[in-house]
Amino acid sequence: MSSLPGCIGLDAATATVESEEIAELQQAVVEELGISMEELRHFIDEELEKMDCVQQRKKQLAELETVGPGKKYKVKFDNKGKSLLSGNHIAYDYHPPADKLYVGSRVVAKYKDGNQVWLYAGIVAETPNVKNKLRFLIFFDDGYASYVTQSELYPICRPRECFSLIP
Repeated sequence: MSSLPGCIGLDAATATVESEEIAELQQAVVEELGISMEELRHFIDEELEKMDCVQQRKKQLAELETVGPGKKYKVKFDNKGKSLLSGNHIAYDYHPPADKLYVGSRVVAKYKDGNQVWLYAGIVAETPNVKNKLRFLIFFDDGYASYVTQSELYPICRPRECFSLIP
């Protein structure tokens, strides 16, 4: 995956920081600043909005949103391969706000297998709460289930619409 100018790239070692360590760091910052976790998240979101790479990505996403449903998107891979994919096979390259994810949301999430980390599609089965240590429970398409943090989730570009069986 290529990065945009002005964005900081994360290598695999950085990306494997454990969820508990992140939670501990967040808690320390909250206590040090004397603010709530929600205020900290709001502050971080505001700072991210100021970054050039975030503005560029939002512009790209807005352009993508103007294309109608059912369209195919030409995807060029770093290894020089190309493919035409529908929106339900593409995930955005950002972490959605927790309030935009609900039970049943289609996402791509980090799937940990020993020392390796993969990206797999799945659905949100449980939203963060104190009992699950503020993590999302994801049911992956292959049947595996795992708790992941918000920073390990990517929303699907155009998830297929579910049709209600109840009239």
